[in-house]
Amino acid sequence: MSQKPLAELISDLWWRSKVKLRLYQKEQGDDMPTVVKQTTNGSQVVAQQAGASPLAGAVSATRMKRGRSKVVLYGRNGIGKTTLAALFPKPLLFATFEPRPNGGCESIRGTSGVTVLPVTSKAQAHGLAKHLAVDQRSNWKIVNGELKELIDQNGNPVFSGDPWDTHVVDSGTSLQDMVLKELMGLDRVPIQMNWGSVPQGMYQDRSAQAKEILQLFLELNSNTVVICLEKNHNRQEGERGHQLVSDYALQAFFAADMGEATVKWMQNSCDYIVHLSIVPETKEVVTLVEVMPGEPPTEDRKMVPTGRLIRRLRTLVHPNFSARMCSPIPENVPDYIDCQKPQEMYDDMTRVMRGERAIHGFYRS
Repeated sequence: MSQKPLAELISDLWWRSKVKLRLYQKEQGDDMPTVVKQTTNGSQVVAQQAGASPLAGAVSATRMKRGRSKVVLYGRNGIGKTTLAALFPKPLLFATFEPRPNGGCESIRGTSGVTVLPVTSKAQAHGLAKHLAVDQRSNWKIVNGELKELIDQNGNPVFSGDPWDTHVVDSGTSLQDMVLKELMGLDRVPIQMNWGSVPQGMYQDRSAQAKEILQLFLELNSNTVVICLEKNHNRQEGERGHQLVSDYALQAFFAADMGEATVKWMQNSCDYIVHLSIVPETKEVVTLVEVMPGEPPTEDRKMVPTGRLIRRLRTLVHPNFSARMCSPIPENVPDYIDCQKPQEMYDDMTRVMRGERAIHGFYRS
């Protein structure tokens, strides 16, 4: 009788032991555990281990629940971004990276249900996000439909209340500046960055570290609003090419004021990108025009300036502005929402998020 080579005998023994182990696990009900991963919108994705069906964890689109809102809100200074963000569900935590008194949150001073926390270092930002991932208790409690602040005898906040419903990063632009400041070993970011004063590799490190911090906040099971300044990302004469816009975009293209790689990543990570600005208010005026004698007049509709200024929230992509609002009914997303009052604008924005039409929205048809 011929004998098997030693290598073949070892292989046979290995496979037999593996099959016996698997049969034993099935008998004992000791299958591999299921891994659950939390996504950026608060939903759960089930990742099965080897041996399970590849379709395990699939969900019908008709049964999908709306996840938490992940929003990028950008615009120039003093436009009302902080006021609008403070209207999101409460309790609400403002993690502010702004190097100003009260963290640039003076406009919301006295707002119930809002807590402001200045963040001054990468280590503090990491620590805060990781703490919130395991402990979402706020210093507010809803009692009889009203928010009650929890404080100790010295007036300090006590974090044993209801979980945070919204986190606001204010702002992504200042977070990026803080990261660059630490990378360069400076006490503060220079007011004017001259060309070549920062090595290209350091900009890449800044982008990577800013994205890492933002990702921690976006992965929290809560609403997350990232406030940013605006920046024209289009190619200027004498500058190097940019990746955020295409060659056919000949005019200005505004998006969040962060590095282009960070902006592209952030826009892919959030379902809502909105731009806040102030524009001249217009009003539709309808006049009747007689075309032919004996024929009924036709309506002539024109948008006429009123002489006032109004806030505009752009919600749909535009040749000059980055914007997007994911909706189960895309035709209910307006080009923009014009409102004088922040509460009206917020209410319209949440209507669109639910798939409804905006009361103050502009629709082309």
